[in-house]
Amino acid sequence: MKKVYLYYANPRMHSSTKLMINNPPKGYEFILPEMKGKGVVISLSKSKIARFLYRKLIRPITNPIKLYDSAYSSELPKDADLVFSERPLDINFPYIIEILDHPACLGGYDYNLFIKNKKDIEKKLLSKYCRKIIIVNESSVKFIEKHFAGEILKKCTLIRAAVKEQNFKKKYDKKDIQIVFIGSLANPDDFYIKGGLEALESFKQISSEFDNVSMLVRCKVPEDIRKKYFNIPNLRIIEQKLSDEELTNLMKDSDICLNPGHVYPLMATLESMSYGIPIIMLDTWGVMDYLTNNFNSILIKPSTKITEYKAKDYPLNIRSKEFISEIKEIDERVIRDICSALRKLITNQKLRERLGKNGRKTIKLKFSLEKRNKQLKKVFDEAIVL
Repeated sequence: MKKVYLYYANPRMHSSTKLMINNPPKGYEFILPEMKGKGVVISLSKSKIARFLYRKLIRPITNPIKLYDSAYSSELPKDADLVFSERPLDINFPYIIEILDHPACLGGYDYNLFIKNKKDIEKKLLSKYCRKIIIVNESSVKFIEKHFAGEILKKCTLIRAAVKEQNFKKKYDKKDIQIVFIGSLANPDDFYIKGGLEALESFKQISSEFDNVSMLVRCKVPEDIRKKYFNIPNLRIIEQKLSDEELTNLMKDSDICLNPGHVYPLMATLESMSYGIPIIMLDTWGVMDYLTNNFNSILIKPSTKITEYKAKDYPLNIRSKEFISEIKEIDERVIRDICSALRKLITNQKLRERLGKNGRKTIKLKFSLEKRNKQLKKVFDEAIVL
């Protein structure tokens, strides 16, 4: 059994990472890192004040990569065969990088820092110990091709993100329709980023037309928004953590996934498709790497009023004060388009079924855990042999 040391900076792992750890490629197991002051790091990451101070005062003058390094034990496990990381490392040991989000994560999730530290990033990527660079979507491939060349591009390989296939029989002939919106339970700003405001405003209008339609919001909702929309009939908001069984039942009972986010929600998209749920989403960065309009989803044209979409650092700017300020202003045209899509799916069972079944086909063909693990095993094997 080969052992892969997981060198991740974020103490609250992405759900995709957790899935990989629990379902490793054949012949491999993952070793989790030891973290210095883990409780302190997690507490600070939850603090809005701490995050603000980091963005405004610390990050502009400090290399975030060095801060990440300082949070971990400097010694690699003696029995490790390979290191799996989310960023370039300065180690004399074979390692793989996975770019799960935007490639500027190589410089600390900041475009300007990425450009500033590009030479140092290139040096680490060109190291003989950096064996492969895994990219999970086509939009990231284009960014890498724009900013790197030669030997670095040769190390890049596209291995798409994945979820488990769900094998239950989906019921599409239900009288009562449940819409689901999925966001973050940790950061209130994620409500706006994932399109929560558009989702609630659209449901407010739709709920007056259909008494058989309900909406379940699994997300931390800002208090002022909660007060504004709390009296909508058949609206339920869940802000507490759910068990795996509860999450599974929630998804099985859902008929439409409404996530009109301002950047693609990776796992929410894949999981909805795996459960055979048709999706309504804004056609923003990265979305078309996963969804096809009128095949497994209905894609909505984003607002032309949001100037931050055109910023050079989009989608890295989605948590900026300017971006959040813009997306808090509702575009009535977007709401009309979302409501139109909802009406189609609510009233047309055959359409719900077709898009839902095509979503499952998409998972099987492109985003299955089995396919990803075969590709990961090949990359791991080659990295260790080199």
